[in-house]
Amino acid sequence: MDSEWTSKKEQLKEIKVMCQKLIEERERGQLDISKAVKSFKSSAQEAVENTEKVFTELICSLEKKRSEIKEQIRAQEKTEIDRAEKLHKHLDQELTELRRRQTEIEKLLITDDQVNFLKSCQSVCVLPTFEDIPSITQHTHLSFKDISISAFREVLEDVCQQQTARISQEVSNILIVEPPKPETPNQFLQSDRSYSRHRPRVSVANQRALALRDVTLQLARGTKAVRAPRSSPPDATEKTHTRSFLALNSVGFSRESLRPNKSRPADVDPPSVLQ
Repeated sequence: MDSEWTSKKEQLKEIKVMCQKLIEERERGQLDISKAVKSFKSSAQEAVENTEKVFTELICSLEKKRSEIKEQIRAQEKTEIDRAEKLHKHLDQELTELRRRQTEIEKLLITDDQVNFLKSCQSVCVLPTFEDIPSITQHTHLSFKDISISAFREVLEDVCQQQTARISQEVSNILIVEPPKPETPNQFLQSDRSYSRHRPRVSVANQRALALRDVTLQLARGTKAVRAPRSSPPDATEKTHTRSFLALNSVGFSRESLRPNKSRPADVDPPSVLQ
């Protein structure tokens, strides 16, 4: 009785030390979380402001490019219209001269005055030098509708879609707390089902994990105040089992804390089945 009392007392001291250690760990965890949240908020605010700045600059840049393209279109319009009007005026002058000569030629052709005919013929028989009429574009390079503004929009939209998807993925990967890894059999089964939804039955590894959990629970039921294994006397083995159970209880069935014991069924594999 005294030895059991001494053993239980030692176990309680160990539990107290473990509790204190857990308290300190969680206090440090709270402090780390507070610092991380503060830093996270600051980083998020900075990212939002930077996003606003970048998109504002992009909008300004696009508006500037839009104005430049519009001005270039208008400038090209004015330049080419001026050239066309100048050419039109020049052709009008040439037409006036040609029509005047044509009228003179027609008069000479119907005159019977040979002296006047021969005298006037020398001046009208030599045509002035005329430049060739520049080719007037009828199809190619004639319409501004051929400008690839729509193609520019499509390329810009594709780039925006790709880059926003990349940024969205990067944003999703920014975490304060890492997602929990499956430690308990239930979490292990849920994780397993997420990768094998088409299998109607529980995998053999999961069945073994459940059997391993049952063995651990049987160990726990055999204890009283601290749930020490009832099949072992209060010796080093009992302390080992108790510490294993406390570790299991604190982290939710941690497979690293298990130790082989005689109460495990022969057909159950060791803790490696959870790996």
